[in-house]
Order: sequence, then C-alpha cells, then structure tokens
Amino acid sequence: MRYETDEAIRMIEKKALELKIKQLRTRIGILSGVALSIMIFSIALLYQFSGFGSPDTIQMYGFGALMLSDDAGGYVLVGVLSFVLAVVITLGCIKCMRIRHERQAEQGSEIDDPDG
Repeated sequence: MRYETDEAIRMIEKKALELKIKQLRTRIGILSGVALSIMIFSIALLYQFSGFGSPDTIQMYGFGALMLSDDAGGYVLVGVLSFVLAVVITLGCIKCMRIRHERQAEQGSEIDDPDG
C-alpha cells in the first residue's frame, strides 16, 4: 500500500476542501454578476422614475419635492432592491470568512500534528 490510512484521510479532506473552495468561488462570481446586473437595473429604474429626463420636472418641483410626488414608488423599489443586494453581499462575505477561518484552523492543526 502506498499511503497510510491517516495520510490518505488527510489528502481526501484536503481535496474536499479545495473542491468546496472552488465551488464557493464560482458562486461568488455568479453572485457578483447578479449584483452588478441588479445595480445597473436599479440605476436605470432610478433614472426612469425620477424624471431626470424631463427638464420641466426639475424646474417646476426641484429635486426634494420629487420624493413627494406620485412617482415615489420607483425610489421605494430601488431602495428595496439595494437593501436585498446589500444583504446578499453581506451573507456572502460572512460565508467566505467562515470558510477562511475553517481553512486556517485546518492548516494550523496540520502544522501542530506531531505525527505529520
């Protein structure tokens, strides 16, 4: 037999961790793309509902009074989408930090292992 059992188990665990990290990086890439898309969509909605395209709205009501108009639903939609996006990013960062701490703990246990 080429490997001892303990060494084989360590190698399998290491490979499993590498695959998990690769999968997480893929998910983070997908979430980043979705976040960018939502941000661009939010900016487009803000521009569409705020009335910046029409100079009459700005001259007549000003920017502050625009929030009191009937078209304030666009601002609410952009606010809700921004909040959801922030929550997704925060949860992704927390998960990445947790995995990083697990990886550091595993590497630390390999270093402290007297048999290794």
